[in-house]
Amino acid sequence: MIYFARNHTESYTKVVLENSCRADEHECPFGRTSIELTKLLCDILKIGEPPTEQGKTFYPMFFTHDHPFEEFFCICIVLLNKTWKEMRASIEDFSKVISVVREQITRALNTDPPPATLEKFKQKLATLTYNEITNLWQKERSNREEWESHARPIVELREQITQK
Repeated sequence: MIYFARNHTESYTKVVLENSCRADEHECPFGRTSIELTKLLCDILKIGEPPTEQGKTFYPMFFTHDHPFEEFFCICIVLLNKTWKEMRASIEDFSKVISVVREQITRALNTDPPPATLEKFKQKLATLTYNEITNLWQKERSNREEWESHARPIVELREQITQK
């Protein structure tokens, strides 16, 4: 949070002012979201876990800046605030917002090729709005239901029902 306030003063001020102007029920708790976002980023990036034998995951963007995690956090806290606003979230929606933000970050990181710079990551995130994520989830659910409807047990059950 301190890095964000000192190095991205304009964005920090915007986030704080936007929150102070929201109705109490839609206020985004900045301290709590910062803590949860840090945990989320550590989880996504597997910080604190031993490296895997395959070591396939590599994000070149983290080698383009002197303070990569801090910059990554700054990009993601702005995203979290934007998503909170798009969802018209309240405190009760906190876990839903975090799950959407996790999806946005994960999808932006898992592009092929992965983002080469933090700026490219930021640009990819801009395309993954809350609306876009819900549309993607809906398409994936429809595809999964379509695929499952062709599963052998379902087909056999359908045949038994229609024979009677």
